[in-house]
Amino acid sequence: MSGFAFGIFHDPTPGRPTHGPAKGILNMKHVKRTLAVRALGFAAGLLVTGAAALAQQVNLQVNVPAGTTYQFQSQESVDLNMQMMMQGMPPQQMQQQIASRTGGSLKVLESQNGKPSKVEVTFDAQSGGQVQGPMGNQQIPFALAGQTVTATIDPQGNVSLQPAGNADPATMQAISQIVTVDEELFPGRPVGPGDSWQVNAADLLDAAGAQGSVNVRFDGVQNLAGRQVAVLQTQTQMQGMDQGMQTRVEMAGPVLVDLETGLVVKVDLQGQMNLSGQQQQQGMVANVEGTGQMRTGAQITNLQTGAGGGLGGGGFGDGGLGGGGMGGDLGGGGNVPQPPANNAIGTYAGDGLTFVINPDQSVSIDLNGQKFQGQLQQFDGQNYRGQFNAAGSMFDFSGTINGNNATFTTGQTTYNLTKQGGGGGGGNNPLG
Repeated sequence: MSGFAFGIFHDPTPGRPTHGPAKGILNMKHVKRTLAVRALGFAAGLLVTGAAALAQQVNLQVNVPAGTTYQFQSQESVDLNMQMMMQGMPPQQMQQQIASRTGGSLKVLESQNGKPSKVEVTFDAQSGGQVQGPMGNQQIPFALAGQTVTATIDPQGNVSLQPAGNADPATMQAISQIVTVDEELFPGRPVGPGDSWQVNAADLLDAAGAQGSVNVRFDGVQNLAGRQVAVLQTQTQMQGMDQGMQTRVEMAGPVLVDLETGLVVKVDLQGQMNLSGQQQQQGMVANVEGTGQMRTGAQITNLQTGAGGGLGGGGFGDGGLGGGGMGGDLGGGGNVPQPPANNAIGTYAGDGLTFVINPDQSVSIDLNGQKFQGQLQQFDGQNYRGQFNAAGSMFDFSGTINGNNATFTTGQTTYNLTKQGGGGGGGNNPLG
């Protein structure tokens, strides 16, 4: 069940879109694989405030009883910059943006040994995606958008669907990722704050030939909307061959796991992807290189097990587990944290650094030409904090906004900034 975030990028077979000369390189199936969606879907955005982590040991395990219900929302975005070189032709530069959204509700009808064995899933009519590239925009339909299906999961994790309808193999894979439980992230032993472990990323991916690892650290337990959640920090590195392309993915982010059920209830992950290889284009061999910035976000809301309170609703930043982030239209309400006020949105600059706060709580940082993306995690009208991504590692930042004056602090460095015209891992911290 924690795999609700995994079915975001689905191959729209038949008729999957390809754009421009790099046909076959940037389709949705390729992105899903190279993003290591199954491995990385466990990473969650830690947008929780006002509760100190409890110093206690926990034993992470799955225990999802029949009758459990929740709503799920997920979004993914990828910005790709590609260069293709063919003999006797000038290099071709290509850009492509891929975005996808999946939402709906789920009810556990039957459960065996704590794992759902039969579930009912209703998908939002808006579930689907789009690709923007050299040939313009193309919509990516999701075969089960607006439909309700019943999935049966056997002890080996095989899924059957009723009614099967338009469930082609790619759609079945997406369904499987939503309804099955993945326990590989858990250490299999009690852990206390500061304990860490490593997971084989290929095991989480079920991808033969892929190599990589997910490093996990348990930071403690927090109370979220009346439920106890474990906070995990993750860093993932993975590489492998896919459709003739050598692919490397680095992503990082925190995790929130509901202790009662073992469900991953929040995802907000950022990172980058590098591609290189050869493709056949119009009877010629093309050398292709590319880089991409990726973001994946997902959450469970209104989680009810019949044994306690629900997990609040909202989007990715201001309700329940947060809301408003990911540029999403994922609902409202809840209590943590509030989005930035209109007078805080804009561009701030000083000491060689430019800091942009966007309406969806995403931020952009430019330090003397070095560009980074991040996310606000708390803003009370004057004080803010968040994280930015640098080469797959997440770093904290904080600061204050007082009228047109602001500060930005990360590591041991504080930048003094002034608002500009009302616009609106494991590496070293490059800003601190």
